[in-house]
Amino acid sequence: MLPTPNNSIEFSIFIYLYFDQIWQKIKTKLVTQKNKGGRHSSLTVVDTLTLGCLFVLSGIPTIKRFYEFAVSTWGSWFHLPNYGNFVAAINRCIGLATICLQNLLRLFRENFSAHAIDSTCLPVCKIKREYSHKVCRGLACKGYSTMGWFFGFKLHAVVSKEGHLLSVVITKGSVDDRVPVEKLVSDLADCLIVVDAGCISKVLQAKLLRKGIHLFYATKKNMKKLMTNFQHCLLKSRQIVETVFGVLKERMNMASHLSRSIDGHFECLAKLLA
Repeated sequence: MLPTPNNSIEFSIFIYLYFDQIWQKIKTKLVTQKNKGGRHSSLTVVDTLTLGCLFVLSGIPTIKRFYEFAVSTWGSWFHLPNYGNFVAAINRCIGLATICLQNLLRLFRENFSAHAIDSTCLPVCKIKREYSHKVCRGLACKGYSTMGWFFGFKLHAVVSKEGHLLSVVITKGSVDDRVPVEKLVSDLADCLIVVDAGCISKVLQAKLLRKGIHLFYATKKNMKKLMTNFQHCLLKSRQIVETVFGVLKERMNMASHLSRSIDGHFECLAKLLA
């Protein structure tokens, strides 16, 4: 693991305490399943969520290498099971990771204002293998982006001008960028949001204007292209979204072809938390 402040001992303890606080609030509201027998996992829910975030922050590309690293480094901190049970425990906590993500995004929306909306592709395999791909069969779809055709999903996000995620939606790759916009801004009001021209329509603009949300976008080829210097700088500032997507996909390996199951593929939720 790279020796950065993000994975220091103090930060690891902070992550653990955050997940523990969330878990104490929601565990009494969850419907528990009947015990199917067998031994309980040696990892608690809080342990599993913490290790999931540490995996993302470690920069280690595969979960198997991270498991080996965790055994040698945090063997005295966590009661780690064998590798198979460790992966199963991580996959079981995807639903709880989603709840924690929603809580974290709600806190960001209360403290930061929305600035830009955009989407990016999350391919699950190379486009030439779309018919032989099995892991996400029935869920992933063929789509088109500025980088060309891909097979997988789309990540739609609202970010602040500081680069904080405020709202996220994951859809099939074939979904139009305008479809999830209303859901993305459902908790927002009275703001100016910079968007790509592919995210607008007259009906959508009218609906959002009634909430006080104004979508500012670049002109299309069939529109007049006169703008002020301020408007030009405002459009350029939308690149903060691309920076966030670059960190998620390149540094945190959010767009990965190595998953062996649906649950394993959507471990990307932990990457959004990180």
